Amino acid sequence: MERTFSKVRFVLGITLCLAPFWQTLYAGGGGITWSPYQGEMKWKEATEKCKSLGMRLPSIEELIAAYNSAVTKAWPEQGAYWSSSKYAGDYYSYWGLHSKNGIYMDNNKHYGVLYVRCVR
Repeated sequence: MERTFSKVRFVLGITLCLAPFWQTLYAGGGGITWSPYQGEMKWKEATEKCKSLGMRLPSIEELIAAYNSAVTKAWPEQGAYWSSSKYAGDYYSYWGLHSKNGIYMDNNKHYGVLYVRCVR
């Protein structure tokens, strides 16, 4: 299922719990566990990295919720992070979100090099 976003903010009631190496984000009764920073890479490398950890790339909604609840402020690596959400305007692009200012943008999966955190 493809989604189109344009200047939309999702606001959820979220509480942050910190664990020694993982951040757990509880939203609506379900828990999301965030991996530590995995580095900068292209989209395919990012999906493979997350899969090797038994995790996945977060959706753009999960990244936006993390930004809106200030989870991303605790991340020392401030920059654009990959999501698993396809950008409807371009077959080769996926959404990314900048953790410092909350701006989200489309990025070409073949050329873009963004930061990576995984979720489960």
